Amino acid sequence: MAKPFLYQLFETTRTKLKLPLGVEEYDALLQLIRRGEVIQNVEDLRFACEVLWIKKPVHLEAFRVLFQSQQEAQLEQVLKLLAAQAQEEANQTKEENEASKAPDSVPESSPYEADDIPDLPDEKEQARQDDPVKQEVKAQKEDSEVLLSLEESEEGVALREEKHTSQSILSHPYILSDAYHPINFRDMRQSWRFLRQQIPAHFTSRIDLQQTIRDFAKEGFLGKVHYQRHFEDQVKLLLLIDYKGSMIAFHSLAEQLIRTATYDQERGNTKTYFFHDVPKTHLFINTARTKAIRKEKLFQRLSTKHTRVLIFSDAGAARGQVELTRIDDTWDFLDDLRPMVRQIAWLNPVPRSRWANTTAAEIAEITPMFETSAQGFRAAIRHLRGKSA
Repeated sequence: MAKPFLYQLFETTRTKLKLPLGVEEYDALLQLIRRGEVIQNVEDLRFACEVLWIKKPVHLEAFRVLFQSQQEAQLEQVLKLLAAQAQEEANQTKEENEASKAPDSVPESSPYEADDIPDLPDEKEQARQDDPVKQEVKAQKEDSEVLLSLEESEEGVALREEKHTSQSILSHPYILSDAYHPINFRDMRQSWRFLRQQIPAHFTSRIDLQQTIRDFAKEGFLGKVHYQRHFEDQVKLLLLIDYKGSMIAFHSLAEQLIRTATYDQERGNTKTYFFHDVPKTHLFINTARTKAIRKEKLFQRLSTKHTRVLIFSDAGAARGQVELTRIDDTWDFLDDLRPMVRQIAWLNPVPRSRWANTTAAEIAEITPMFETSAQGFRAAIRHLRGKSA
């Protein structure tokens, strides 16, 4: 299938032009191509994309430039493959319709008498024997994709077509989105802003036009040029992320937490480290846990005045049991960390209703723990600011 190339064109258009496009617009183009007689060449494809994807005239010229940057020969090859696929699907549907109209019983003019009809296999048994074969052929047809790429050699650049067995982008009715997280990206990003404590650091080389014009209007002459101030965020944020194990289900939520914490920062005021179950002697710099830093060395870099710590972990609530060793190790780590920082908050992705009779309930007794919801996350930010949660 040629869907990966079209999806790449769709994704490039959506990201570079910052258009509010979804899977519906992409699927609409595929449905239009399957008709066959509507889109027959590259110009038809460009016009269809403009009609389905471009909502404002201001984006039209930019999209045409983006579309022209694609290889024309590659686009024609994609259209041929999609047309062949549409024809194959139409033929298959026609054969299935003809097969469904075929008579199921022996006609009256059959040369066999009632007693001479040969033994036929049971219908259910025959269907059971045919199903695995049909399912395997269908799976191979759905998962087989034609990937087009440019191959460069000494003789020049050529279009290469290869079969690749993978799952089709739209072969399942599921949409991968962060809309199903207990708190969305926008709310989480806005909540982080309340943690800022910006102070003026130094003047920049950029002129403060408003202040300069205000003084000019007041004095009647240009006496002084004002420059903009650069503000620095005093808050140093330390994110400790529980990774792997029972936290696998919350990896995408952890990635969103990291992205939103660093989204508006010009400098690296946020440091992220990973651990598994309990942060012990080492904290890991990457998710693969191949690079680590000793706990004592990390603590030396912290500031008791400016560092806030947010721990993201289920604290054992996902397993639904009490682990005494985990409680003791967590308490020891928190006792060592608490004198080195300003505030500590624990964000638990498991709902509060499932904390009872688990390790999380015991850990929540010694450190403020919040569930990962819009209200719970805002309460955690308030606690990190030193306010009442």
